[in-house]
Amino acid sequence: METIVFASTVAKLDSNVYTGGGTDDTAAIQALLDTAPERGHLHVIMDGAALVRGIKVHSNTTIECLNRDCGFFLADDSNCAVIENADRSYFERKTRNVSLIGGTYNHNAKGQLHHTHTDDPTYTFGGPFCEKLEGPNYRITLAMEFYGVENLLLRDLVIRNQRTWGFLACNFKYVTIEGCRFELPEKMFAQNQDGFHFWGPGQFLTIRDVGGRVGDDFMNLGPDEHDCKSDITDVLIDGVTLDEADQAIRMLTRGTGKLDRVTIRNFTGTYHGIGFYINNWFPPNYRYKGGELPPPSYGNLGNIFLENIDLRPKSPTYNPDTPFLFQIGGNIESLTVKNIRHHLPEYRYNLFRVGYPFYDMSYRWDADHKPRIGTLIVDGMHIEEYDDATAENDFMIVKQPVENLIVRDVDIIRGGNVKPSGRLLRVIEDGEIGALVIDRVYARRIAELVRVDDGKVDLCSMRNTLLLECENGELVDEKGLVGEIIE
Repeated sequence: METIVFASTVAKLDSNVYTGGGTDDTAAIQALLDTAPERGHLHVIMDGAALVRGIKVHSNTTIECLNRDCGFFLADDSNCAVIENADRSYFERKTRNVSLIGGTYNHNAKGQLHHTHTDDPTYTFGGPFCEKLEGPNYRITLAMEFYGVENLLLRDLVIRNQRTWGFLACNFKYVTIEGCRFELPEKMFAQNQDGFHFWGPGQFLTIRDVGGRVGDDFMNLGPDEHDCKSDITDVLIDGVTLDEADQAIRMLTRGTGKLDRVTIRNFTGTYHGIGFYINNWFPPNYRYKGGELPPPSYGNLGNIFLENIDLRPKSPTYNPDTPFLFQIGGNIESLTVKNIRHHLPEYRYNLFRVGYPFYDMSYRWDADHKPRIGTLIVDGMHIEEYDDATAENDFMIVKQPVENLIVRDVDIIRGGNVKPSGRLLRVIEDGEIGALVIDRVYARRIAELVRVDDGKVDLCSMRNTLLLECENGELVDEKGLVGEIIE
């Protein structure tokens, strides 16, 4: 039995991946895909565009499109994914060896509902274990979804006009995504039109050379968002270009699940408001449905490394308190951020906000259960400003316990028309730094290098700093909140 089949031999393929229309090819293409188990392997060549109402793939299936004018268009009122795996499972990886290569997968956002009713617990948003956002029978309409998959490859394809999330992988091992892009001409306000989304358990995720426009997070690593306990580990993301995405990346853990061994590098483009949100997002005990409330949980992040970031904010989409580049909080063992560029900004914004809780800024830490960051390293920041309107700024704000904060190799360059203002670092209420090390800093026309308003700093060392045309000294502590100072 042949394993390579041209789709035009079984289907009409008279649709258009941009405008839709044509013959409903769902039955013909699904019948072909259902032969994969008996063939042993199936390689479908999409040599045209198919109008479908959602298709399902089995193990050992490759779908290859000849070019980006080939692929799939989801028919109006389908209210499902363009493509998903047939053997969905939160507990086992029943699907193996699936490759999607080339083409366009058009979800037809304006033709689908945001969410629908379902009685199938495997489709329920949040899964059968945790909170259900709008009732117990609620399913959001995703463009691509895979549950329980091993060896999944996406290469050189376009996900277009996703109604909500563009892609979700849950319970996965060995996922590779290369050269893929999101196109969103049908962008809607506050409709969860995310890009890539990942739920645990998951291991060995590799993403390279991706980009595009989304209406929410471009990427979300949420290991236990689904079940409050799963991990995601061993992640490499290398090469992301954003085209006015609402948000860049969120790394969220909410319970005992852990996000660990993550490297993200070479990030560029434009965004609307939120850059990197590294926190647990959900307040403790959020919609907990058990018996006695457990102690507050502030997530569980292990070792995270980010490098080479040049993102430029546009006007905020949602919250006027944004933009910001990094919002960091919760329980983090070690976070390193290397080589950040803040070049001629159009807006005044914080580069690092450390310890701001969740999405609810009014939340107060439980005195007996505060979150803690073990080590935060900022290694290399180049800041260049020539507009007085953007310079009244604190580049780093700390308002939660951090055991070790190391900041080194920072250049703050400002033009002659900028008045001395702003600070490299400000410690405010609830901010507690065990050891603060600042090394190799050149700053021109700032008000102060470090100001401690509240909270405390136990041990402080500043070395190799050069301040030119600055208003005050290196460290301003009017309340005696800084402990031992090491010269």
